[in-house]
Amino acid sequence: MAACATHPTRPATHRCDGCGKLLCEAACVKQSHRLLLCALCGELAVPIGAPAGARVTASTVDLRRSQSRTAPYGLGAAFLYPFRGKGAGVFWVYFVLVSIFTVIPYYVPFSGCFLVVPSTVVGLLVPRLLFTVVRTTAEGENELPDWPEFDFWERLVDALMMAAIVVVAAIPGIVLFVVSDCNVLSLLGEAAGRSCWPPLVAAFFLGVALWIPTLGATSVFESFWLLPRLDLHVRALLANPAEALVMTVVLAVLLVAGYFLRFAVLLVPAVGAVLSVFIGIYATFTGAHLVGVYFRRHFDRLERLYVG
Repeated sequence: MAACATHPTRPATHRCDGCGKLLCEAACVKQSHRLLLCALCGELAVPIGAPAGARVTASTVDLRRSQSRTAPYGLGAAFLYPFRGKGAGVFWVYFVLVSIFTVIPYYVPFSGCFLVVPSTVVGLLVPRLLFTVVRTTAEGENELPDWPEFDFWERLVDALMMAAIVVVAAIPGIVLFVVSDCNVLSLLGEAAGRSCWPPLVAAFFLGVALWIPTLGATSVFESFWLLPRLDLHVRALLANPAEALVMTVVLAVLLVAGYFLRFAVLLVPAVGAVLSVFIGIYATFTGAHLVGVYFRRHFDRLERLYVG
């Protein structure tokens, strides 16, 4: 009997119509209403040996994805992404959980000790959720996906991967800031500080710009080896310079506005902390969705660039 593609010690009971991988029923097949779906890519999982008529052909899947990708979808609609459809439940559940983890320690002494485990579990789920947001958005979905399953080591790898993405995307900006003979302390000086702000702003925008293809390529094409390919990431931006610039500005404004709004509302006791959590989660999910929108609009070109 053939083995599962992800779990070699388990026998394969299904094959995915989307990615073609063999799946084990215990871990790689999930049920959606009355359909069995591949836990890896979300397409239909068909029992091995089932009649051909029960299957969705690959061409049908490709056609459905192509139609979803080419459907009109503006930035205005993207800003409502966290609140739309069934995915809104994921947003509100995450918001409630993080609000509890944030507010309770202020009012209940030593409660933080008891919240370490649940907050760690939720925190480890977020990187995989964001990767899935980018990938499903690029495939044409306009709603938040469901929570990923919790496997400690896999989710830990996801967290390290997300940290690596941020570091790789920030490296050119950091280099730009350093070669300008500026440092964080110099920003506190009056004359030197004014001369160091332009390189700092340029480094920030460069980091945001590179974060788009770095996160997008790693999420959509699911390859760790694309992560350090700064040459491909730069080419991905230069392939659509006007839209890349617009998306960079939108994301930068979203991040900066979210930061200052969170700082402002924190001045309001309790309620401010909850509002700060809301703003942070909204900016996080919407930012990942915008990265997916960029890859959706230019999917064929970017696929040729990254995959060949």
